[in-house]
Amino acid sequence: MFYDEKPKNEKSKFKDKNDYEAGFDDLLSVGVDEPDDRVVRGMTRRPDDLPGCGDYVSASMQYPFSGDGVFMRLLVTGAIGFIPLLGAILLSGYGIRVVRRVLRGQRGLPAWNDLGGDFTRGLGVFFGSFIFVILLALSTVAVITIPIVMFLGIPMFSYIFSRYAATEDFSAFLDIFGAYRYVLNNLWSSVIVTFAFLLVGILWGIFIPIGLALFVIPGIVLTGAAFTSAYYLMGAWRRTAGIEA
Repeated sequence: MFYDEKPKNEKSKFKDKNDYEAGFDDLLSVGVDEPDDRVVRGMTRRPDDLPGCGDYVSASMQYPFSGDGVFMRLLVTGAIGFIPLLGAILLSGYGIRVVRRVLRGQRGLPAWNDLGGDFTRGLGVFFGSFIFVILLALSTVAVITIPIVMFLGIPMFSYIFSRYAATEDFSAFLDIFGAYRYVLNNLWSSVIVTFAFLLVGILWGIFIPIGLALFVIPGIVLTGAAFTSAYYLMGAWRRTAGIEA
């Protein structure tokens, strides 16, 4: 499962020293939160010690509903998701804050209290993702990389996204070789989390239409939950994979 002993100090949470040395503590001002023990801190792990697909799915489906004030936060998240383009940018910036909290081992959704910052961070994700997709497409010229991109493209992007969340360094989106190296060094966990993303997507794909058709407001809340669930899964996988890029 996702449980392990609490880190003894703040720095021990981060196996990748670049995440810590980036001034990680200063990137997000948060209150006192209960540590999220559903995910373990980064460490080298044997394949039989890794969280299973069901662990990732269960934790990511539960995450949006943990903490206080989640109904309104999910309602706002879902409503913003229906705004063309601007909504995608704001959600990307908000997702950075979600992933950052997961990497710090904190429960609960961030409040929608930094729209300007979310927009700025979201623009970075928007342009950075565009560049990363181009680099990913160019890398398939090597042919041998095509199956890697087809089956492991999701964890590759999760690696890039979580690096940007930890450091806010735009060059993270240029690290195509680091993304390949990370998923290949963590091949089994990359496969596991790929299936987890697919299963979570299927589950939300069933729940959301039912909610929207029968109960509009709960449907919007479930839409917000789906977004935050995906961001949680990105951070959870990065935190548990455990081998530096």
